[in-house]
Amino acid sequence: MATYRTVHISFWTDPKVDDDFTPEDKYFYLYLLTNPHTNICGCYEISMKQMVRETGYNEDTVKRLLNRMEYTHNVIQYDASTKEVFIPRWGKYNWFNSKDTMAGVAKVVSCIKSERFREAIIQGPLMGVYTPPQGGGGTSDTVTVTDTVTDTVSVKSKHPTLEDVKAYCKERGNKVDPERWFDYYTSNGWKVGKNPMRDWKAAVRTWERSEPKQGRMNARWQEHYDKWHPECERSGYSGAKIEDIELHMEDFD
Repeated sequence: MATYRTVHISFWTDPKVDDDFTPEDKYFYLYLLTNPHTNICGCYEISMKQMVRETGYNEDTVKRLLNRMEYTHNVIQYDASTKEVFIPRWGKYNWFNSKDTMAGVAKVVSCIKSERFREAIIQGPLMGVYTPPQGGGGTSDTVTVTDTVTDTVSVKSKHPTLEDVKAYCKERGNKVDPERWFDYYTSNGWKVGKNPMRDWKAAVRTWERSEPKQGRMNARWQEHYDKWHPECERSGYSGAKIEDIELHMEDFD
């Protein structure tokens, strides 16, 4: 954990902060950017009691300010279930352009408890190119961090076992066939499209959404199979009949 936080001077010239924030808002937002629980990716765990002690506000005031930051100013998100704060604009005031730093960011991301925060960070700013805030600072080079984050998170997020997949499908109560899912991704090198799989649970949820369509496709396949296969059997599996089956299978989309 860092012993200090440097906030770029662009904080004070940011139109949102300058025009819309009250003095109390500015103090609380600075606290969220610099408190001792912060980390290098702008998503960290902090409890209500800790915020009360460290700001000097009572709990009602802290809750009110959290709501203002999240719903009025739209500069943070707070997950009460995991007690985590996510600051999407973190990179604007805490600029980093070192590949070593980005490797550290990716390591921290893998420890975030909130699934939606973790996915938002991986799919959002970390997959782009960081440039210095207006007014300079740091070096003049931009750093592409896609490879750094993807590789580090892939290492941290080990591929699941079949038992892991079965347990997750049971927990979700979905109709995904765990063995079919596991065999599919094992055979294609654990890739989603052309990219390495970063979150296997997200891939399972994607299959959940595709199950209704898959079910309709399976029904259509069965319909054609029932129609053509008996004729194929009666004819001793002649080449022509097998071609008929294959021809009709191509009608599927």
